[in-house]
Amino acid sequence: MKHFSLTIIRSIFFLICVFVSKESNSQNISSKNQLSEVSRTYGYLLGQDYSLDRISREHPNLQMQAIQAKGEFKIKFGNAREKIESALKNILAESYNTYENNLNHQLDSVLSKQLLTEEISNNFIKEVIDRSKGNIPSPIIETLLIYQYNSNIEEEFTDKYTFNFNTKGHIKSKGTDWKMKIPKSWKASEAERPNIIQKFTSENGNGNYTLMLMIKDLPLPKGYKISNKELLETFSLSNAKSMIPEGGVFISHKRMIIDNQPGMAVESSHIEKRLDLEIKFRMIQYMFIYKNQMYIAQSMITQKSSSMNLDQLSVRFYPLLRLMMNSIVLNAQY
Repeated sequence: MKHFSLTIIRSIFFLICVFVSKESNSQNISSKNQLSEVSRTYGYLLGQDYSLDRISREHPNLQMQAIQAKGEFKIKFGNAREKIESALKNILAESYNTYENNLNHQLDSVLSKQLLTEEISNNFIKEVIDRSKGNIPSPIIETLLIYQYNSNIEEEFTDKYTFNFNTKGHIKSKGTDWKMKIPKSWKASEAERPNIIQKFTSENGNGNYTLMLMIKDLPLPKGYKISNKELLETFSLSNAKSMIPEGGVFISHKRMIIDNQPGMAVESSHIEKRLDLEIKFRMIQYMFIYKNQMYIAQSMITQKSSSMNLDQLSVRFYPLLRLMMNSIVLNAQY
């Protein structure tokens, strides 16, 4: 057998595109859920300040430490605090003042009665300093990161608020061992399709961006080694264009090396019709072949509101996406 069938590879690409579009657009945003998470985070911040202010009043010898702890937290998450407050004002409109008064009253009724010895105060100051390093329970940390890095989402990654996802041992990994870094504010979830190992969605599951890690076995004879020429053909411009499903629009193609393996990135735009709705999304596929398997990191950009169009969402996402793709490590080759 001189080379494996490019027709088979094209059919695999087509199936992947169809499966991914169904998976990525199935999630609906729950505004009530988001409001609950934002409100909980805002209460967390107000409660933290309330306790630090109380420590300053009741334990003057700890005042400087309390002020320092508040300052360190503000440096790390001050933008989030301001943006969360602004978002609540926009959402609640005229009822915001009533909401804030009720929240402050509830905090005062609970926190004012808590025992606050010098030892407890010292421990709480240390805890706030630890919180400023990102050691905060979920979903509060995700909400803080979403608002802190709303303007430049790639800075969450460069500031090392990430987690490592490794496919090794995953029930759908098909024996592969590769990993990549994911922003901490993204939510991991299982996908229904057999070739999708894991799905990640921005803004703790409510955002416009989705990433899926996928693996597909290639129908090659046992022990067959793909030649460099065949890899060049597989990742050619013509082959990239042929993989776009009917109705999709090809945008770009680029050959690249992904952790020492030849591969490519293909971008396309799509419109999916459901009932009386049209869902617009952009797809960017990074892929490479190792031994007899195709590795795919599939990103989706979905326009869920009129606040930003797909071009704006894409420009905003590209720097973060490049960082994520550059973090891929194929452990199996080492």
